[in-house]
Amino acid sequence: MNHSDPDLDELGQRLDEAFSGIHPRPGFAEQLWTRIHRAPPAKRLPWPVAAAVVACLLVAFLAVAVPRLAAPGAPSSSSGTTRLPLTTQEAPAGSAQTRRPLPGEAFGPLPPPPPVPVRGQAATSPAAYDGPAQLTLSARLPTVPATLLVYRYASGFAPDTIVSTRQLLAAGASSSYPSLSPSQAAREAVTAAPASSSGFTPLPRIALTAAQLVYVAVPAAQGGYLEPAYLFTGDFRNGATTYEKRVLIPALQPSAYR
Repeated sequence: MNHSDPDLDELGQRLDEAFSGIHPRPGFAEQLWTRIHRAPPAKRLPWPVAAAVVACLLVAFLAVAVPRLAAPGAPSSSSGTTRLPLTTQEAPAGSAQTRRPLPGEAFGPLPPPPPVPVRGQAATSPAAYDGPAQLTLSARLPTVPATLLVYRYASGFAPDTIVSTRQLLAAGASSSYPSLSPSQAAREAVTAAPASSSGFTPLPRIALTAAQLVYVAVPAAQGGYLEPAYLFTGDFRNGATTYEKRVLIPALQPSAYR
C-alpha cells in the first residue's frame, strides 16, 4: 500500500518547477520516487534524507547537462562540434576574452635577433670585422630539430649577447617555435647584408669555417627573449692583423618574427 507524504510531494513539485526546462531521461523521476516509496519500512529513509538524496542526484545530472546547453548568444554549429575559444585575431576590439596559447604561439611574434652579436668585454682577439666581404661557406652545419625553444626573461641579460647553456636554465617560461633549416640558414649567411657599411678595399674574401646554434638575448618590453640563432664565423688576415667575420642568422621560420 502506497502512502503519500505531503512534504515529499511538495518537494517534488518545487523541483519540477525549478528545473522544468531540464529533464533527465523519460521515466527517471517516476522510477526514483517509486523505489523510495516501495522500500520496506525498516529500510525506508526519513523524508529529509530521501529529499537530500533526490536533490544530490538532480544536481549531479545538472552538472553534466547544463554545460551542454548553448548559452544565450553563444556560437553554435549544426555539426555538433565545439568551437575553440577565439584567437587574438578573432576577438573583437575591446573584448575581454583571451585565447588559450597554442603550441608555438605562447609569446606571439618575436623581435628578431641582431645581425651580429655583441662581443663580450673579454673578447679582444681576433678583432671583429662587420664590414662588406665576399663570403663562402666551408663549415659543417649543426643538426637542428624541427622546433626550438624560446625563453622569456625579465632581467639579468645584456642585450644582443650570446648566453650560455647554464644561463638558459635561469630563464623563465619557454615556448617552441618552428626552426629554420641549417641549409637555408647557410644560404642566407653567404648573402647576408653586412652589419656595417665600413670595411676594407678591396673586399676581403672570407670563408665561414664554423657554424653553431647559439642563444641570443633579444630585448623587448618588460625584459626580452632568449632566441636561437645560427652563428657563422670565419677568420682572415689583413696586413698583420687577424680579423673575425661573424654572421648571425635567425634560427626560426620568418613567420615567428615581427
